[in-house]
Amino acid sequence: MTVQARPLQTSTNAFSRTMVELDVTDDVTHDLFSRSVRQHLRDLRSFRWTFPLTQVFEPEVLDEAALLRGLDPTAVRRLDEGSSTAQALAEEAAAAADEPAEETLCVAAALVSVSRFELAREVLRTVDATAHPRAAFERAMLEFVIANRTTLSAERMTAAFRRMQAAARSEEVPRDRLLDACAQAVVWYLKCEAVPRELFEWFSREGQSLVTHRRDELGAATVSSWYRGIAMVPAGRRDADLTRRVMRQAGRVAEEAIAQAGSGALELTLRKTYHESSVKEYLYVSRDQEQALYHADQLVDLDPAWSVSHGEKAEVCRSFGLLEQAAENFDAAATVGPPYVRHHLLQAARAWDELGEPRAALERYDAICAIGMPLPGLLQEAAAVRQRVHDAAVTPVAGRTDTSTFDRGGR
Repeated sequence: MTVQARPLQTSTNAFSRTMVELDVTDDVTHDLFSRSVRQHLRDLRSFRWTFPLTQVFEPEVLDEAALLRGLDPTAVRRLDEGSSTAQALAEEAAAAADEPAEETLCVAAALVSVSRFELAREVLRTVDATAHPRAAFERAMLEFVIANRTTLSAERMTAAFRRMQAAARSEEVPRDRLLDACAQAVVWYLKCEAVPRELFEWFSREGQSLVTHRRDELGAATVSSWYRGIAMVPAGRRDADLTRRVMRQAGRVAEEAIAQAGSGALELTLRKTYHESSVKEYLYVSRDQEQALYHADQLVDLDPAWSVSHGEKAEVCRSFGLLEQAAENFDAAATVGPPYVRHHLLQAARAWDELGEPRAALERYDAICAIGMPLPGLLQEAAAVRQRVHDAAVTPVAGRTDTSTFDRGGR
């Protein structure tokens, strides 16, 4: 097998410019996440009470993007680096205490959308959650998201959901926002029991009641998210037929939204998340290789500039024993760039090593080390592979020993 090592060219993709610099320039070739966040940041002043959260990334993802651009992650987290948009958002955060709650909450959510969690916490502390049920609800929702992406503290997430539950009893909280909370409660209970069962059951009942009786108050994006979340219930029982029926509902609502609103980044993200959930359905519930690969290919076709799409396809290939295809797709994910460059390189290294290509694996381990922030156990893995490469280099071949490339101390 001949392996072509790919150079690491990841520092300037749209995701890194969006997250690190808060670049708001629009381009249809950008990944859907970047297009959505850039549009929302441009329109920040038009939002009240809530700022759309397309997807929220862990602080380590922002740090990795900063390192790939040669910047200090701490300065990036504090918005000390970046564009005029970053400076403007920093100024908004500093002045948040003097703004009405409906505007302050949007600033906090905008900070969350680009993983500036410490700044978002500082802004949220200025919001009087006793003044209005909507303020209490939105603050609690953001506190849940921050805990979910930073500490994964079940205690903090449970406390946030209790506050959302109390606030949502008021009709001042839009039913669409309540359904958002219901979907999150269902998903995170089923994933890791981040909330107690009684809260899961309450939000499950409320969500089903809203979809059944108050559908006209609910946006398509929220309803599609609800169906994808609740599909995890039959999926957990390995009930493939019921899971597929619920997932079809999610897909149908997503396509309705696209038909009504057009193929903007936000609408296409609904289609993308449907395919992402379908990949997991066919991978873990029905174990259908053909369908899992179909939805993985749909992800790549829909969002080719998104590294995670290539990574999802790689996971499918690996799960079904297509190891060479998995390695190539992990390479493709790393080459596209952030998010998750180190993760994709690590998985590529392991796949190439398993395929009997330790030199290719070592190149990818070295690329991870060059970024910084070494992953747990990485140095030990890399050292073992380096030793095998060294041993192969000094093994006599036709009476000849070649030690010119590698020695026991490294490259």
